[in-house]
Amino acid sequence: MPQCIELERRIVYFIMMHYASVALERVRGFRDIYPEESEPRKLIFSVSERSSEAFGFKKIEMPSVELLDLYRIKSGDELVSQCFSFEDKGGRQLTLTPEATPTVVRMLTARKDLSRPVKWYSFQKYWRYEEPQAGRQREFYQFNADIFGPSSAEVDAEVIGLASFILNGLGLKGHYRILLNDRSIMERILRENGINDFQKAFPLIDKFKKTDRDQFERDLSQLGMHESRVRKFCDLLERETPVEEAAEVLRAVIRYDEDDEEVRRFIKLSKLLPAYSSDTFFFDMSTVRGLAYYTGVVFEAFDIEGRFRSILGGGRYDSLAELYAGQSVPAIGFGMGDVILELVLRQLGLLSGKRREQRFYIASPDMSYYTSAVEIATQIRSDGIPASLNISDRNMGAQLKEANKEGATDLIVLGKQELDNHTVTWKHLVTGKQTVLRLDEFLDLLKNRGNQDIAFPSN
Repeated sequence: MPQCIELERRIVYFIMMHYASVALERVRGFRDIYPEESEPRKLIFSVSERSSEAFGFKKIEMPSVELLDLYRIKSGDELVSQCFSFEDKGGRQLTLTPEATPTVVRMLTARKDLSRPVKWYSFQKYWRYEEPQAGRQREFYQFNADIFGPSSAEVDAEVIGLASFILNGLGLKGHYRILLNDRSIMERILRENGINDFQKAFPLIDKFKKTDRDQFERDLSQLGMHESRVRKFCDLLERETPVEEAAEVLRAVIRYDEDDEEVRRFIKLSKLLPAYSSDTFFFDMSTVRGLAYYTGVVFEAFDIEGRFRSILGGGRYDSLAELYAGQSVPAIGFGMGDVILELVLRQLGLLSGKRREQRFYIASPDMSYYTSAVEIATQIRSDGIPASLNISDRNMGAQLKEANKEGATDLIVLGKQELDNHTVTWKHLVTGKQTVLRLDEFLDLLKNRGNQDIAFPSN
């Protein structure tokens, strides 16, 4: 009998250990982000938010859960199949939010008091049940920016200009290009070449650069394009022209006059964009964005070497608010995920060279000095500078190791001599220089630093 009990105990133990090990595994397609891995994200967040505020955009935040029908309306079954959907206790079909645009439109149309233009941005987490691969996760952060209300080439340029401003602010100037096209113009070109089924044509063209040329030509012919025009059309899709030359390209492929609003607007946009960032924007007729709701200009950014999927993408979607709420609200925006952007920054070595942030560590011989150390740390922290201190009663050598581990640039030593004389010993860990200052002198340096680091005294 005792042997049976022991056997049963072992079986229960192994079952518990099995399920415990399964429960502790990271779910596929999701990321554990440790402190050292969060630095790139902090940089991307910071530059994106500062840039948006500089352009006059205002931050919004969205819920993590939405009604599943919100995505059926816009994107149909394809996106719905990628949703992390579930039924709640009230029997409603819900999903973790897979993208921003439907929610942003819902928020906009729910408010009748908003004066336009409305310029919003956000940076938060989304979820899609897609096959995990390089540059794609099932959980990811995405930056989004949109302008609602006016519809003009100037508004289009401001949104696309913000995209380039963010990438330039991250140090990517010269390492990426933004490809532009116009869906309404492409519809006319396709129609003049015998294709009227745009719902099939645009997804096909969107994959042009990833599709075998012979197969692509056969697909175009099946959609109605005459064989005599297919090869010339494919040659056009292969061209990337500096955006300043868009008018010249369009004159060769489409019939229009000076009163043609669609073409005139795109040409005006092509002349505005270089003022935001030179040698950055290119007219590319294969850039159409596969989603059906785009109504005008569309754009995507890629690294110059073409190693990764698009860094960001967006366009004008003037009909979406009417689809959701029966309201006519012109809109343009873009989304930029953190995964691809981080890969590009790492590939170019633009994360390792980040300037070291000034950070203090307050060291003291033992915990009897803790209150005084906290007071000084509070002064430093209140001025926006990170400051750590001894909270584990470690010796001075261990504290110095901890300071280096935390990436401290400056060490403040606070002992009996410093307390008796109302001074601090300040060691600059980067250069090894050391000085003794009166406490009030140090606090004055802190107070008068402006937006700069506290400068280490020269003598």
